[in-house]
Amino acid sequence: MILVTGATGRLGARIVRLLRQARLEVRCLVRPGSQYFWLNDTGAAYFFGDLRDPASLQRAVAGCTHVIHAAQVQVETHDNHHTVTTLEGARALFEAASEAGVRHLVMVSCAGAEAGWPAAAFDCLGQAEAALTASGLSHSILRCGVFAGTFADAARRAQAGQAAVLLGNPTATVRPLARQDASLFAVAALDHPELRGRAVTLVGPEALTVQEALDRACAVAGVSGARVLSGPAAKLAIRAAGLAGRRWRNALTRQSLMLSRPVEADTAALAQRLGLPLTGFDDAVRSSLDTARPWEDPEARHTQVVHRQFQATVYEPGVTPWSELPEGPRRLDG
Repeated sequence: MILVTGATGRLGARIVRLLRQARLEVRCLVRPGSQYFWLNDTGAAYFFGDLRDPASLQRAVAGCTHVIHAAQVQVETHDNHHTVTTLEGARALFEAASEAGVRHLVMVSCAGAEAGWPAAAFDCLGQAEAALTASGLSHSILRCGVFAGTFADAARRAQAGQAAVLLGNPTATVRPLARQDASLFAVAALDHPELRGRAVTLVGPEALTVQEALDRACAVAGVSGARVLSGPAAKLAIRAAGLAGRRWRNALTRQSLMLSRPVEADTAALAQRLGLPLTGFDDAVRSSLDTARPWEDPEARHTQVVHRQFQATVYEPGVTPWSELPEGPRRLDG
């Protein structure tokens, strides 16, 4: 049994689907009320818990042999921020996994954590990495560079006539990574000896300036109008976001650093050895644009949400036999 945290996120969902395509048993750690309904068709099991609730983590990992920790806070709230979730939640997960005898844990981190860039997300991820290394668990750490989806998202906003702005240095060099590639590495890290006990940085195959990447993403989407804010304009945007609270300031600071500072890494050789070819930038953008976004459909929650009885039922891992769990969450429409 493989526990996946962050399963409702864009990377975590890809990981879940890859594991299920391989016919592996997957348990998704999801928070009640989260957008878990769009994983219904995978047949994965859900465990309702929270990284901020150590007791739920102890029950979630029971009976699991492996864990992929892909949960990350994108936009913080007053009770779901980097300190309590990214750091303390990760520590609680590692402790629970160690006590449960988990054989191997894969942590998806960020390149900024290794570099020590000045942002709350990177600082907490770096401390979480150190906690995992000190835990004694067999582990792999994957530090992802900027995702190609960052540029695809800006192009998508331009398509919708919304403000399509990224914060960063337009002349900085980045190697945008396809989320699908990151998910393949996460699955491979479960048992590949070359990734065991290591922290590796993952980047895409093409070196582009931030402006080139944004222009190419817009060209793939057939739009224009997206732009990169840098220098005083970017600082002003971050300062203005601070008026709305630290959650927006931290998120924009993270983006600005990811799109301003180079990541010294080359994943091509490692990808070749593992037999995982890297996706070109245009294809990665196209895939991101074409990927369904059911969480944006106002009707999806009502038509695809799991049955209330399933949501309210507590299936105790290690107590309830796997054969007694539903093959897939039941829908409201039958």
